[in-house]
Amino acid sequence: MKEIIAKKAEVVKNISSEIEKSQSYVVCEYRGLTVAQITTLRRDLAKIGGKLTVYKNNLVERAAKEHGYELKDLLTGPNAFASASEDPVGVPNLLFKFAKKNPSLVIKGGIVENRVVNADEMQAISKLPTKPALISMLLGCLQSPLTKLAYVVKEVANQKENA
Repeated sequence: MKEIIAKKAEVVKNISSEIEKSQSYVVCEYRGLTVAQITTLRRDLAKIGGKLTVYKNNLVERAAKEHGYELKDLLTGPNAFASASEDPVGVPNLLFKFAKKNPSLVIKGGIVENRVVNADEMQAISKLPTKPALISMLLGCLQSPLTKLAYVVKEVANQKENA
């Protein structure tokens, strides 16, 4: 009996660590997905720095409570938990795209940047641009005035040569 309790405590500790390190932690119901579909989802998540695991709901609930999160409403039925350690938007985005093709995957909500969110909020978050997209937008904004300035300077130089 003590061995079982010790094993469960270790699992809760691992889940707690995973929640703490995650930028987003998504709860989704996977009932009806085939093993091949889950394997594909896991592989796709790994490519963007995400991870999909299956735990007992009560163990996740305990780990979440250690950090002050109340997930009891989301933890019904068979659930999988997707965590993202790098980008809080990438994993939810991928999950919602996957769910469009595979309606058996139901995103229930989760934790995003230290806040519990429901499915609708998670869907709104998934529509935000990812970190790399935001960086490229910022670089484009910074580069645009310099490009225009270079063009103007070149035109002024061309006009002085022709005069």
